[in-house]
Formats: sequence, structure tokens, C-alpha cells
Amino acid sequence: MAVKAAEAGIRKLYHYEAFCPVYLADTLVNQRIHVSNPQTFNDPWDCYPCPDTRRVTDPAYRAGCIRVFRRSGLLCRV
Repeated sequence: MAVKAAEAGIRKLYHYEAFCPVYLADTLVNQRIHVSNPQTFNDPWDCYPCPDTRRVTDPAYRAGCIRVFRRSGLLCRV
């Protein structure tokens, strides 16, 4: 189930999207925004992952971060 920004304690949210009357109505009425699929981004930094530096010593967390970086093309195998 989706959590609304206000429920998560987020007071401000900036999101740019091209004007679409249907999406605008959905945003205002249902408090829902429409976003692009990250796999279709044309800039790898559009969805730059930010690992939790407090957890990088956890082997499972670290392995998960490495998988994300490799899948995104931000980390190459050596």
C-alpha cells in the first residue's frame, strides 16, 4: 500500500511533470503523482542511489547496494 508524503512526515515535495490535465486532476484529487520508470531515464544520475553509510559494514546490505550499482551501470565488474 502506498504511503502519502504527509503520512511519512514529508512537508514539501517538488516534482516536475509535463502538463497533462488528467495527471493534474489525479494529483489534486487523489494526492498521487505520476513518475517515469527509472529504467527509461536517459541520464544515469537521474536516479542516483544513495547508500546508507551507517549500514555499509553489513555484508547483506553491501551486497544489495553492489547489485543495484551494477544493474544501473554505475559500477563495472573488475
